[in-house]
Amino acid sequence: MKEKCSYGDSTLVETPSQKALLSQRSSTENEQNELLADYHTENIVLKDAIFQMRCELKQSITSNLQSIEEEEKFIHTVEKKIQELRQVNANQAIKLEKLQSKYDRLLKRYDALRNSKLGRLIFMYWKFRRRLKKRVGR
Repeated sequence: MKEKCSYGDSTLVETPSQKALLSQRSSTENEQNELLADYHTENIVLKDAIFQMRCELKQSITSNLQSIEEEEKFIHTVEKKIQELRQVNANQAIKLEKLQSKYDRLLKRYDALRNSKLGRLIFMYWKFRRRLKKRVGR
């Protein structure tokens, strides 16, 4: 605080303790101003970092969503192919069953022919023809 002392004129005189107090106040004000400036600078840096992180996060989310959409399309396509292949497999299984039953019928007829008297005679005749062909071919 400033004390008024009059020595005939109306000037203010400060005591040494008051000067020390004033210098302490000014130094603490300077420190506070420096801290406040540092705080504002750090605040701006943090705001920029937060903004940058938000942008990166948005880009990451957008790319992830695009990847998910592409994967879903791929999965849908694969599921269609699987369905088509299952249908083809079912058709092939039906054809295989038909061919197997046809083969079984032919095998029964072959066995019946071979086991009959006339069938044995025909098989012996064809065996004989094959032997003749081999001899002539030499």
